[in-house]
Amino acid sequence: MDNVKRAAAPNQIMKPIDHESALPICLITDASDTGVCAWVGQGETADRARPAALHSGKFSNTQINYGTTDKEALAIVDALAAFYHLLAGNEFTIVTDHQPLMYLKTSRTPTKKHLRWRGYRGQFSTKIIYRPGQWNYSADALSCLYTEDKSYPHTVQDPTQDDSENNTCPLTH
Repeated sequence: MDNVKRAAAPNQIMKPIDHESALPICLITDASDTGVCAWVGQGETADRARPAALHSGKFSNTQINYGTTDKEALAIVDALAAFYHLLAGNEFTIVTDHQPLMYLKTSRTPTKKHLRWRGYRGQFSTKIIYRPGQWNYSADALSCLYTEDKSYPHTVQDPTQDDSENNTCPLTH
């Protein structure tokens, strides 16, 4: 993650969110087998958005056993928590490379975990769009950071769980 930040900084790739601008805000998320990542940015389209902030986290021992859809959904919830200060009160689009997430909100048999996540996401004015994995390369690369580094101390937090259920260390933002 530090390498990504160092590479982006001198190239002036990053640009703060302008809450007064008419340009749409995008939240791009992804999950791998070992962790999640997201970035929030602003631009004419998700493809042309310039990142304002990056975030990643490693799955806990419990989360690493989640199925793909739950990992991808947790990536969104974790990103919403990480970027709450940038996203609250703004309309924005969530971009995912996992098409089943488009229908998670309307599932007729949601789990308790999915209901908690729906409730958390309900605080925000969002829509979700699907973008095939080959076009979601920026988030995809960041979500794989923990494949090699098993000792990374910052794990993904589920903001919908009580502290007693979350036995992981807090994220750095």
